[in-house]
Amino acid sequence: EKFSRKDLAVIQAVRSLGDLDQAKSLLYGRLDEWFKINFPELDLQNEDTVCAIAEQFACKEGFTEQELEKIVGAGKAAGLMHSAQKSFGAEFDSEDKQAVRALASAISGLAQSRKKIEEYISEESSKSFKNIAFLTDPMLAARLVTTAGSLEKLAKMPGSTVQVIGADTALFKH
Repeated sequence: EKFSRKDLAVIQAVRSLGDLDQAKSLLYGRLDEWFKINFPELDLQNEDTVCAIAEQFACKEGFTEQELEKIVGAGKAAGLMHSAQKSFGAEFDSEDKQAVRALASAISGLAQSRKKIEEYISEESSKSFKNIAFLTDPMLAARLVTTAGSLEKLAKMPGSTVQVIGADTALFKH
């Protein structure tokens, strides 16, 4: 009976989301360092954009302005093309390009998996934790239940404890 509760599956999904974020962040850091061997002047803040560029081109020599415009827009594409032409980065051979593309593709896959799990959590939280999800947000409701350990434990907690759970992260960030 205990294993048939839906909150246990949501708790595992929330924990998986954290693991995916951690893995994606680690792999993105590696990709960024690796791609900057070829194009050290690349200075984009959006991880998804850098992954898309690395997956599409794998090196600065493969840049085409039309394809870059589709990813970053016309203004940034012109600046990137100009920087790529004057770049002092090392050239990648075909094996390097394949490896960079493979890593960028893996990171994109993790991002897609994260999105699907996030949708699952939102749907299940809205079904299983209707009241909490209505008052807060489906993702926040799932995180509260995860922190508490189960929906039953959260329901039995006094209000002050729930308040501390919510303030816990903010306290340590501060």
